[in-house]
Amino acid sequence: MAEPIKCGSTIRLSHQASFKNLHSHGVESILSKQQEVTAYGQGDGEGDGGDNWLVQCSTTFWTKDQPFRLKHVDTGKFLGTAKKTEINQET
Repeated sequence: MAEPIKCGSTIRLSHQASFKNLHSHGVESILSKQQEVTAYGQGDGEGDGGDNWLVQCSTTFWTKDQPFRLKHVDTGKFLGTAKKTEINQET
């Protein structure tokens, strides 16, 4: 059963099929020139500090209908994406 995630909590996000963690480490992405984010690890869900993300939101708990941000604990950078850096057949 799922449990609520309190705002201000440190979490790890794992890819369901590979069980690798959402990871970052201050390396610049070739496409966006921003901080690179990858699926990393041995598929055991363990990992290291590069897998830790801080949930920032304005309520007590992270809810699907409220805005939130994920801040990378080690580097202080926020998770984001942009349509112009989408990986597709042309890139």
